[in-house]
Amino acid sequence: MEEILKIIIKCNKARKLLSVDDVKKICHIVLKNNGYSFVKKVIVARSNPNDKDCGGVFGNDMIVFFYDGVIKLITKYSDDFTDMYQIDGTTVDILNYYFLSIIFHELAHARQQYLANSKYSSLEKRVFSMFLDLSKNKDFYETNYSNVLTEINAVNVSYMTTNYLYNKLPYNFVTTNDKISYNLSMLKNFLYANYEIEPKSETVISPAERITSGFDEDILKSVNMDIEKYSKLIYHDNITLYKKIMLGLPITYLEYAYVNLLIDELNASQDINVTKKLQKIL
Repeated sequence: MEEILKIIIKCNKARKLLSVDDVKKICHIVLKNNGYSFVKKVIVARSNPNDKDCGGVFGNDMIVFFYDGVIKLITKYSDDFTDMYQIDGTTVDILNYYFLSIIFHELAHARQQYLANSKYSSLEKRVFSMFLDLSKNKDFYETNYSNVLTEINAVNVSYMTTNYLYNKLPYNFVTTNDKISYNLSMLKNFLYANYEIEPKSETVISPAERITSGFDEDILKSVNMDIEKYSKLIYHDNITLYKKIMLGLPITYLEYAYVNLLIDELNASQDINVTKKLQKIL
C-alpha cells in the first residue's frame, strides 16, 4: 500500500485529480500484490455508451473505468459529503477519496472472483460463488442490485480500503477532524444504507434477508440452493461483526446498537479505530 500512498500524496499535494496513468498504476499494484493474474487488462475509456453515469465495470479478465462517469459520481459524492461535514482539506482531497473508492470497488469484484474460484473453503467463497452465479441472470441482478451481496461487499470494501489509506496520510494532508469525518461517513454508509431497524420488535433486516424476496424456484435452482441452505449460509454467530457487515449478512439488534454507539463516538469527535472496533464477536 506504500506505493499507492505515494500516488495519493503526489496528487493531493499538487491539487490534481488522479490521472489515467495513476488509475492504471493503482490497479496493477493491487492485482500484482494479490496474485489476481486472471485480470489481463485495465482500461480507462471516456464513457459507457449504455450508462452515462457508470464509473466502472469488472468482467472476467478486465476492469474498465469510464472517466466521464467517474467525474459525475465523485462530484456528487463530494457535494453530499461537504453538505454533511466541515472539512479542513480541499475539494481535491475529497474528490480523490471518492475516486479511490471507485477504483477499489472494481478491484473488490476481482477479489470476489479470485475467492470464488479458489480451492479453499470459506464463508466468503460460498457467498461470492452463489451471488456471482445469480448475477448472470441480468433481470435478477438489475432488479435486486441494491441487495446483491457482491455489490454490498464491493461498496463496503472499497470504502474501508480508501479509509485505511487516508488514515495513513500525514497530518499536513489530512487532519484528525477530517479522518473522523471520513470514518463517520463510512460507518453510516455501512449501517444506515444497508440495514433497516424495527425498534418495537427489536429486529434488524439485512441485505441478505431482503434479497430473498427476489428468489423464486428457478433462481435457486440455477445455483443449486434452497432457502434452508441459504439460511445456513447467511446466519452465523461465530464470526466477527466486521465480516457480517462487509458481506451484508444478518446482524442482531445488539450489534446494530453497538455500531450506532460507534457512530455516536465519532459524532463526539472521538478518533477511534473503526476496523478494530468491528473486529469482535458480540
